[in-house]
Parts: sequence; C-alpha cells; structure tokens
Amino acid sequence: MLLSIWDPGLLGLQEQFVVVFLNNRQQVVGWRVLNIGSMETCIVDIRLMVSLALHCMASYVILAHNHPSGILDASLNDRRTTFKIKKALRLIDVQLFDHLIISTDGYLSMRVEG
Repeated sequence: MLLSIWDPGLLGLQEQFVVVFLNNRQQVVGWRVLNIGSMETCIVDIRLMVSLALHCMASYVILAHNHPSGILDASLNDRRTTFKIKKALRLIDVQLFDHLIISTDGYLSMRVEG
C-alpha cells in the first residue's frame, strides 16, 4: 500500500514522510504525505499529524519515510522523532503501530527492531 502512495521518482532522490491512520480494527481510514524534504532530511509537523489523527478518529498510526541513500538503519534523528511522535500520540490515546524506513532495496520496521 505504501509503495502505491509513494512518488517512485523521489524514492532515491528526496525524503518523503507518510502517515497512515488506522481504526481500532487496524483498518486504514486515511493517509497523508506529510512532507517532502531534501536528500538527507524531512521536517515532521507533529501538531499537524496529531490533528489529522483526531480528524480521522484513528486508534493507530503507521509512520513511513524513505532513505534516499538506501541505508536501512534508523538514525539518531529518526529515533528521536519517533519517540516525540509516540509521546504526542499517547496524549490523545492513539498508539504508534510502527515506523517504517523504506529504500529501493526494501524496508526496516522500527517496531520489529525494537
């Protein structure tokens, strides 16, 4: 599903940050390309994401962004941002289900990686 949302021309060129909203049965109720950044970074507007989660009446959120470099490791900034988002979502009783890092060669699930 995520790859159908992604602009394939940007996958190896610019970071894109996508949010998928799920209901309490873990069915997709909405999604949004939150931002398109540079080759190395993408700013995440946490307030906007929380607002959209409330608007969708989401129970769960899946985050996804790509690494144009192809490196499937979570950077320190990725981990910090994920923690901030998880904390903000917790305030409105929404759970962060996963944060995926995508490249042309595959993906990394931060949930699976711990």
